[in-house]
Amino acid sequence: MEDAGLARARIGQKREEKLTLTVGGIPFSGRYDRLDMLQDGTALIFDYKTGRGNGLSRSLQLAAYTAALKETVSVEVSGYIFLSQGDTGVTATLEGNAAEMLGRWAKKKQKKLKDMIATATSAMEEMALSISGSRFIPNYENEQACRFCDLHGLCRKSESAGGGGSDDDRFDD
Repeated sequence: MEDAGLARARIGQKREEKLTLTVGGIPFSGRYDRLDMLQDGTALIFDYKTGRGNGLSRSLQLAAYTAALKETVSVEVSGYIFLSQGDTGVTATLEGNAAEMLGRWAKKKQKKLKDMIATATSAMEEMALSISGSRFIPNYENEQACRFCDLHGLCRKSESAGGGGSDDDRFDD
């Protein structure tokens, strides 16, 4: 990527900075791994993944970061890139000069950047409404969500239709 023109186009770089965006009175926060500022006045967000790149084309993480950068610090983002160590894959959503410069590196093409941002913003709005209404809807579609959840003792996922089992099922008779 560096040789494809990124090194020449980059005028600055930030690493591991926290982002916070308030939606519907609820703060959403995250931390990007890398933000490259480009000569055309736009930025690229990079996220390093230790595993494989499976499913990243649908991930709203960096689209949400893009919305936060635009809203909070008026940074125009021309794309975001997941770099997966597990399969050395590149999953990118790019537009404009960034797409011309780096498009060949992308393992998968995603939806348009504006569509991904709109989807991420809508998801945050729905989450904010749920939180404001004290409704905490489990994410049964994402098998990885349970790995990082601290509420196993309260969750009744295994009792719900389509919820599947859990590690605690081994204690049931």
